Amino acid sequence: MTDLDTDAVVGDLRLDATRWDNVSGEFSRAVTMMSEGATLPFMSFDGITHGLGATTAYNDVLERLRTLLEGGVAETARIAEALRGTATNIETADQDASGG
Repeated sequence: MTDLDTDAVVGDLRLDATRWDNVSGEFSRAVTMMSEGATLPFMSFDGITHGLGATTAYNDVLERLRTLLEGGVAETARIAEALRGTATNIETADQDASGG
């Protein structure tokens, strides 16, 4: 690869890493919003719907969504880290190959 090619690839990898960091941040904000406001008190359900399991089902869905979003936070952060690591490895290999 030429220096321009290497610079372009490394730049693109770092740009994508930043985008994945942004996705991770959005997932994190969604988790926070759910924790702060996506709860329905027992009084929101009448006796029949509560008796039929609506309260439990609602809470189960919230917990599942929270788990998925928290996983998204972690995984997208790992993707960003891997992209940055790849960019650094390319830079190092390029420097080693050029003797510098």
